[in-house]
Amino acid sequence: MHVLGRADIDVLAALAVPAGEGALVICDCEGFERDLLDPARIPWLVNAALCVELHDFAAPGASDVLSAWFGDTHDMVIAEQAYRQPAVWAARANIDPGDAAQMCDEVRSWGNVHIPGRWLLASPRSRPGAR
Repeated sequence: MHVLGRADIDVLAALAVPAGEGALVICDCEGFERDLLDPARIPWLVNAALCVELHDFAAPGASDVLSAWFGDTHDMVIAEQAYRQPAVWAARANIDPGDAAQMCDEVRSWGNVHIPGRWLLASPRSRPGAR
C-alpha cells in the first residue's frame, strides 16, 4: 500500500505496479483529478480500480474527461453523495448535535448553492494476464 499525501503525475507514474497486477486508487484532490489521472501519462491506471471524488464545479469538464479516458477500459458509475443527517450521527455516536453538524458539513458550496459530493467508481474490465 502506498499512502501519498501530495502526489503529482511523476510520482504516480513512478509507482511500481507490475504488469498484470491491479491497483486501487482513491483520489480526492479538489479538482486536480482532471489533470492528474491521465492514463496516457500513467499507463498502469488502465488496470486500476478507481474511486475519485469529482469536482466539476472547480474543474469544469472533469467528469467528461475521466469518462472519455476510462470509458473503453472500465465499467463506471457516478455515485451521488447523499445528504448527511447530523441528528442521526449525533444519536449514534452519542455526541452533541452541533458537533455532529460540523463534522457532517464539508462546506461544499459554490456561491450560495450547496454542491453534493459526486464520486466516480470505475472497475477495470480486464487486466492483461489476470485469471
